[in-house]
Parts: sequence; structure tokens; C-alpha cells
Amino acid sequence: DAIESFRQAVALAPDASTYWYNLGRALKQAGDAAGAIEAYANAVDLKPEFFEAQNNLANLQAEQGDAMAAIDNFLAILNHCPDKADVHFNLANVLLDIGQTEAAIAHFRQAIIVDPDHCAARDNLGRAYIEAGRDDEAVQVCRAWLAYDPANSVAQHMLSSLTGNDTPSRCGDEYVRTTFDKTFAECFDQRLQALDYRAPELTAEAVRSFAGSRRELDVLDAGCGTGLCGPLLRAFARHLIGVDLSADMLQEAERRQVYDQTCEAELTQFLQQQTAAYDVIVSADTLCYFGDLGEVLLGARRALRPQGGLIFTVEQSDSDVARGYELQRHGRYAHVQAYVTATLAQVGLELRSCDRVVVRKERGQPVHGLLVTATRSA
Repeated sequence: DAIESFRQAVALAPDASTYWYNLGRALKQAGDAAGAIEAYANAVDLKPEFFEAQNNLANLQAEQGDAMAAIDNFLAILNHCPDKADVHFNLANVLLDIGQTEAAIAHFRQAIIVDPDHCAARDNLGRAYIEAGRDDEAVQVCRAWLAYDPANSVAQHMLSSLTGNDTPSRCGDEYVRTTFDKTFAECFDQRLQALDYRAPELTAEAVRSFAGSRRELDVLDAGCGTGLCGPLLRAFARHLIGVDLSADMLQEAERRQVYDQTCEAELTQFLQQQTAAYDVIVSADTLCYFGDLGEVLLGARRALRPQGGLIFTVEQSDSDVARGYELQRHGRYAHVQAYVTATLAQVGLELRSCDRVVVRKERGQPVHGLLVTATRSA
């Protein structure tokens, strides 16, 4: 295989930095992070200005939790090549993760100066300001972004979430893909652990209650992300399918090797193409990217078999909003309980339970949500 071929190559030519680099890439692809780090480090030792290898090394070090080593490598690259926008961007993400917000903001800004088309840097700069509670500066980022790229849906959504103006009925596809790009996908699980994220366990327990002794069910993980629910759902499934809009998140999910099939698709469209295909549909922390739940719940009803169960979480809104949902400043929607139950009834799903739960923590404070179980009666 490729790894063995590259190992033979470095054995024959141990001073060839390109061979070590290729071995690092192959090991990374195979999921051997430690081996890839060693290979990339050898490539950089042999050729100190091999910046592509050093950037890959730093990214892997960051993924593995060695932030300081990653920062040192990113800074070493920028010391020689200060005009590398992606390196500024990667460094900023690591700095943000360790709480060095001001330094992160500076490097996001530098990435944009070097490459005004760097949408991810603009996006993360806005998010950094939001996380820091500096909404006015986040609004400025959005407006500058829209002045440069007036049709950008990510900037439009972020601006709507901050100002309350022109609120869309759901997050656009491009916003979701950008939110869960490769950089975020690869560290998604670690970030959620830091938030005491509970949606997978909550939904799995609801599936256990719904399924009883049944263990041969056709199960859809709707919005599977990196597959956190997959191992928990596998015990109930004869056939387990994961669907998600982000190809990078699906790639992480597939590495778990628990899904029989994965599919890259927009959730509502996917559900509308299924007819009585599933015994259980689970959607953990996905419907918070929808404001209006009507179409996606109608699609779920279509995709369920009679007596099938739909189990999902949403963030809860206690606000008195007429339409039943609100777009929050971080870009996700929160739903009023009465709206959720009424919409289920409208699409022909029977409510079995709707429990108030804590889905995660943000800044140490509980984020309240609803854990819902509904069934298709016929």
C-alpha cells in the first residue's frame, strides 16, 4: 500500500524530505497522527524551509492538543513568509482555542489583508468578536464583508443574527458548510467535550426508551456530523445511515466505522425523497439550524414507517416570539415549546414526550433545550 511504499522510499533515501512529507500525508490519511507528526517533523528537520510540511505538522500538533508546538511552527513559517494567509488563519484558530483572543483577532485580520477572498478568516473573525461579547465589532466585520462580497450568504446570516433584521427561516446551506469546514470538523469532538455536550447521550437514551427490546431497526442519524451518535445508535440498528450537509464532517463520521452508509445532502431534501424507510430518525442538535420546522418535520413524517419514532433536540426559547422561534446571536435558532408541539401536530406526528434538558454549557452556563419524541401513527 501507499504507506509501505513511502516507508521503503525513506529507508532507501532517509535524507529526502519529500519522501518523509509523502509518508506523513499517507499516515495522516490513515489516521495515524503520531506517525504523521514524526514524518512531517523529519521533513522539516531535513529542509527547514519546507513550509508546506511545517504547516501540516503544526495543524496536526494543534489537533492533538499540543498548541504551543503548533504556535511555534506557525510563527516560524510567518517569520520567513509573512504573506501566507492560510498560516495566519491556522495560527489564529489555535490562539483562539487557548484563549488568546486579541492575538487571534490580529492574525485573522492579517489573513484578510493578505487574501481578501479568505471567507473562512472573515467568518472566524466575526465569530471571535461574538464569543468575546464584542457584537458591534462583529457587525462591522459583517458589513465590511458584504461591502466586498454583497451576495455572501454567510455574512448575511451572521449580520441577521446580530441585528435581528431580515431573519431567514433557516440557516443557508453555505453557512452550514462554512461553519463545519475541515478545520472545525477535525477538532469538533474536542470542542464539544469542553462544552459538556449531552445531546448524543440524551437522544440515545430516548431511543432506548422508544425501542424497548427491539434491536433490528432501520435508523437514520439526521445531521450526523462527526458521528458522535453513531456508536450509541449502533446497538439498536440493523441498518444505520448518517446524513449531513458537510462532506468534511461525514469524513470524520466514516472513520468511526459504525455507519452502514453515509450521504452528503441537505436534510429536508433528503427526507422528502424517502418513503416509509426508517423505524427511527434521530436528530441531535441539528434542528437548531432550522427556524421554521414545518418542512423538515413533514419530511421526517414521510420518511418514517407507521409507528416509527422521531427523536430530536432543539434549543429552547422562553421569549414571546409570534412565529415560535428566534435567531440567536451565535447563528443558531431557539424554539418555543408550544411552537414545536403545534408543528408536530400540523404535519401529522403524535407527540410522546417533550422534556426540558440541558444540551451543553456555554461560558459555564447551561444551555436549555427540548428533547422530543414523536411518532407517526399511520
